[in-house]
Amino acid sequence: MAQIFLSYARSDADKAQSLAIALEQAGHNIWWDRHIGGGSQYTKVIEEALAAADVVVVLWSAEAVESHWVRDEAAAGRDTGRLVPVTVDGSEPPLGFRQFQTMNLSQGSAQWKPAQLAALLDAIGSVASGNRQAAIWKKN
Repeated sequence: MAQIFLSYARSDADKAQSLAIALEQAGHNIWWDRHIGGGSQYTKVIEEALAAADVVVVLWSAEAVESHWVRDEAAAGRDTGRLVPVTVDGSEPPLGFRQFQTMNLSQGSAQWKPAQLAALLDAIGSVASGNRQAAIWKKN
């Protein structure tokens, strides 16, 4: 399964945790900033985790759009072809990220809807395998 880097704004920590649990239950390895140990250098640990990830899932929200950390992490995913953007409150991603299909998970969080989670898992699988075209052909 995929190594997933989960990017989110601090105010969305509950949603991030809920999604991390759902993705782990689906068999994926999730890295998020709760894995940073005491005394660690944030930048170094985050850069290493980003480099090791197969997929960068970004949870866009009103707060995430304003976060420099989230934007930097999203840019790392975008620039390497590993970005899977998600909105958790209906917010539009910032400029530079709007050209990517953003999945809408704004109706979930305490209990992700099965169809939402299935679509996200498909996107993660496609990006992790480098086969983004599979999602296009699957819909037709």
